[in-house]
Amino acid sequence: MIFELHFPGPPLDKYVVNMVFYADSCPDTPIEKLLPDGSVFLLIDFEDKPKKCYRSDDFTIYQEYTRSYVSGQHREYIYIEATQHASMMVVQFKPGGAAPFLDCPLSELNGKVVHSEALFGNALNDLREALLQEPDIPKKFELMENFLLNRMKPVSNPALEQALQQLQENPFGFTTKAFAEKAGISQKHLIHLFDKYVGLTPKALSRVLRFQQVLQQIEKNSTIDWLQIVADCGYYDQSHFVKDFYAFSGINPGEYPDARGEYLNYLPIKPE
Repeated sequence: MIFELHFPGPPLDKYVVNMVFYADSCPDTPIEKLLPDGSVFLLIDFEDKPKKCYRSDDFTIYQEYTRSYVSGQHREYIYIEATQHASMMVVQFKPGGAAPFLDCPLSELNGKVVHSEALFGNALNDLREALLQEPDIPKKFELMENFLLNRMKPVSNPALEQALQQLQENPFGFTTKAFAEKAGISQKHLIHLFDKYVGLTPKALSRVLRFQQVLQQIEKNSTIDWLQIVADCGYYDQSHFVKDFYAFSGINPGEYPDARGEYLNYLPIKPE
């Protein structure tokens, strides 16, 4: 398998977490559960065979996507098809980072995966053809960077930028009311900014980011102290923590260590 991770420099690094190119992926299971992390993803699939995004836990209801598509922010997990010998390029945007590249309120993408034509016309599929013809992986990333740079329309809003920074640094300590008062704006205006430029509301995003802090704690500690995680991540009590964890992952916290896969936020699923 080929797996290359790329971190763009300025100015894209303000908006993009990373870019990934992989080829000849051979997952152990046909389905993966993708956990919410607050990001918007742009995906270019180099296979012609459509990929499924399942809309039911029994995997009987699904939508198919091909060539290029965008996954918006999610409040809960989704199931995606994991095919053999897959090849893709994926751009992961930071919370609020996709807005400069998309001409729609980001809330319209919440909980959805949409074909790129609805957002980019044929531009992203044209890029896909260029990427297919380019054998050099660094040049593939360069083509993607140039595509994004040519589309970029920076959003300048100090209150929004400060809110996103505080949310990512301390999601459980963020309240919409307190921040709005300190920033000198109304709660309604702050929520409107998030609706247009981020997607999820501040409250919803704070829950997702806190859940991500929990996963990071689990990843970095060889011994898991659940009570310490509950305290460190600002949950009111263990019951509240378990309820939130189940809402975002579909499993209880104690099941997670054995269920997790090779990559953070991807859980391999073996349908019965």
